[in-house]
Amino acid sequence: METIYTLINTIEIKDMKIILLPVIALIMTSAVQAADKPCSMNDFNGRWTAYQGAVTVNPHTGICHFSVANGLAQGNCDFSNGFAGPFKGEVVVNRNCSVDFEMDFTPVPVVSTFQVQMHKDKKSFVGRWKNNFDVIGVTNAVKR
Repeated sequence: METIYTLINTIEIKDMKIILLPVIALIMTSAVQAADKPCSMNDFNGRWTAYQGAVTVNPHTGICHFSVANGLAQGNCDFSNGFAGPFKGEVVVNRNCSVDFEMDFTPVPVVSTFQVQMHKDKKSFVGRWKNNFDVIGVTNAVKR
């Protein structure tokens, strides 16, 4: 009789282990899947390299190296259509990690407005842009 009791206890313990393992796995997965922290300006501060591709009006590509500090971006761009130069612009970072910023190439009368989304690691972004000449394009960047 004692053997049967030991066998039943062993089966119950094994069954409990079998049930507990998936429960523990679910709890751990939900912790990993927890919502990311909201974004702030601090997440966008730093040095970036961005690539642009104009897809309308005047198709061209470009590369820009820039720094962001406390809401101000400044850097230089070089485009395949022959235009190159410095820019400055304001940056707004939203809690959902979307970012709006400008590249103002004054004294050249070109202003590009960007709408981008930071990756959850906050080290890259993708998005779109439009300038005051109705050129529309796509962009992506990495933090250096």
